[in-house]
Amino acid sequence: MQDHMDSFNKLCLDLENINIRYEDEDKALVLLHSLPKSYETFVDILKHGRDKLTLDDVIGALNSKDLQHMIEFQKSAIEALAVNSRTEKGDPRLNGSLGLSLGVARKWLMLSLP
Repeated sequence: MQDHMDSFNKLCLDLENINIRYEDEDKALVLLHSLPKSYETFVDILKHGRDKLTLDDVIGALNSKDLQHMIEFQKSAIEALAVNSRTEKGDPRLNGSLGLSLGVARKWLMLSLP
C-alpha cells in the first residue's frame, strides 16, 4: 500500500509542477477510488458519515489499516511458531525447523514493525 500512496503523491506533485491544483477533499476522493477492489468496504466506511473528508484522514486511515494487517500477520506467525515448537521433536531448547526459540522469534517479528 505504501507504494500505491507514494505513486499517488508523485502524481499529485507532478500535477502541481504544471500548475494543476486540486482541493484536498478531491485528492482524498481520488486516492480512495484508486484503491484496489479489496478496499471497497474500507472506502465505503470512510466516505459515509462524514461532512468533509481530508487527504490526511484517508492517509491516516490507510496507515492504520496497514499497521493492523501487519500486526495480525505477525501474531499469526508467532502462533505458527508456537504450534511448530510444540510438535517439533528432538532438542527441547529448539523450536521449529529453524531452531529459533519462541522468544527470539517474537523479538525478531516485533522488530520488523515499521
